[in-house]
Amino acid sequence: MLVFLKRIGFFSVLKVAKKFEKVTFAIAAKDDFSGQLSDLGIDTSSEDLNVVIWDDKGQKFRMDTSKAFSVDVLEGFVKEYLDGKVEPYLKSEDVPSDNSGPVKVSF
Repeated sequence: MLVFLKRIGFFSVLKVAKKFEKVTFAIAAKDDFSGQLSDLGIDTSSEDLNVVIWDDKGQKFRMDTSKAFSVDVLEGFVKEYLDGKVEPYLKSEDVPSDNSGPVKVSF
């Protein structure tokens, strides 16, 4: 699990990390990983704390950024991930507004 932060949250993350010995926690500066966060659709300009899990299969799981960060929110996210209840993040294109044209097949 990788936690990206600017100023706040360090000790909160450590509290949660102590409860989950099977999960490796890493704390990193947002500015150093802005490209990876942008690929996950995460805005790096805010002061918000962002949490991303990369599993051993290369899948990425992002914590819901609409909730204010707290120890309870982070702990809940880790529990849900370990229980298999968090969906992996899949980057995709937006649904086209007009899809009435002919189908094109490329080989």
